[in-house]
Amino acid sequence: MGINYGPGKNCYIFQGNFLVYGKSNEQLLAIASTVYDQISGRLYRPCHVVGPSLPWLEIGDGIICYTTDDVIETYCLKRTIKGIQAMMDRGER
Repeated sequence: MGINYGPGKNCYIFQGNFLVYGKSNEQLLAIASTVYDQISGRLYRPCHVVGPSLPWLEIGDGIICYTTDDVIETYCLKRTIKGIQAMMDRGER
């Protein structure tokens, strides 16, 4: 079961999300409308970042990464923190 909402071909898919299990078409349409209103018009550039840990950074936060030749504006979608001293942060953004 699925719902299409909004113009364009760049689809955002909810798959395996327990929050939408067992919902009716009307409920799914309301969810799609709410999500569309929140994320439409936002730019996202996929990247993989490894660097010193930023413990205050949370999933969903917008971040700006400065590289030697570019500036990448993206969102934190997944992260792993390793180490005790000199903690390293690695994430899919």
